[in-house]
Amino acid sequence: MKKIFDLLAFFVFVIVLTSCRSEKAIALENPQIELFNVIYESDEYSIFIRTDIDAGQSFYKPAYTVGIDGETCIVGEEQKYNYRILYNEKYYDIVEANKFSLFTCSELREIGVIGD
Repeated sequence: MKKIFDLLAFFVFVIVLTSCRSEKAIALENPQIELFNVIYESDEYSIFIRTDIDAGQSFYKPAYTVGIDGETCIVGEEQKYNYRILYNEKYYDIVEANKFSLFTCSELREIGVIGD
């Protein structure tokens, strides 16, 4: 009986562990892409920037970690609002697109999405 309980506990643990680790990116339902222009294109993805950025606009201050290959950086609500990523024919904000491991922080700096 103890072995059955241990085996059942192990399966529950594995299921919970795998479900927590699999982050699924959520595409934008209404990306309003007509308000954006492309600033970067690759074979894999494209980055768009909002055409009319209001420099005086206020944003909440949460920070999101993005990046791959051990190189991480911080983006905020401003980047989530002003940038769109086209990947596999769907549009994502920068935080959701990061779940696909598409770009490094160095690339985002070169493109101008984030500062130094």
